[in-house]
Amino acid sequence: MAERDEGNRAIPARARCAAGTRRTGKDAGFTAPAEAGSPGKGKGATNATIQEDIREAAERAELYTRFRERHNAINRLLSRYVFEPVLSWDLDTDVWLFSTVPKDMRGRTIQVSDGGTTVQVNEAAVVAALARLAANRKLEKARLCVWCRERWHVSEREIDKFCCAKCRQAYYAHSPEYRPKKAEAQRRYREQLKRHGLA
Repeated sequence: MAERDEGNRAIPARARCAAGTRRTGKDAGFTAPAEAGSPGKGKGATNATIQEDIREAAERAELYTRFRERHNAINRLLSRYVFEPVLSWDLDTDVWLFSTVPKDMRGRTIQVSDGGTTVQVNEAAVVAALARLAANRKLEKARLCVWCRERWHVSEREIDKFCCAKCRQAYYAHSPEYRPKKAEAQRRYREQLKRHGLA
């Protein structure tokens, strides 16, 4: 019910607020503030929240600064190489592909084979390939052979740890489990030969 003055006239909500009347609800038009010292809502909690926000903002700013410095350093390294754009046609997918290749083949070159095709690549070509992998979030697929520790290979599967069959065989031949497993395999093989009258 609305409050009334001595002349039995209704007192507007604004007048009651201005007069300092503390009421809550639809007739008052506002909600009284929480009492000081209320759990989680007092002045101390507000200050703590502000300090936490300031600390998080400072950490984000520092991370961004470090990222920008590394980003600029990478671009400075890339500026040492000169590339030119090329278009190629992929017969398997029937689409055009856009890429960049080194403008010249100066410097040391190596041969790279995918099992069917062998090409000559230099440092700039390797850098371009790594940049493309990074841009497509696939850089982790470039793996160093766990045996020779000299050759890198690109693999979709994490279990592909070796650059070639020779390194894979050498790795397992030097593992502690290799000799017992090989002896057991040889034993089963000889038993099969005996059962078939071949030994």
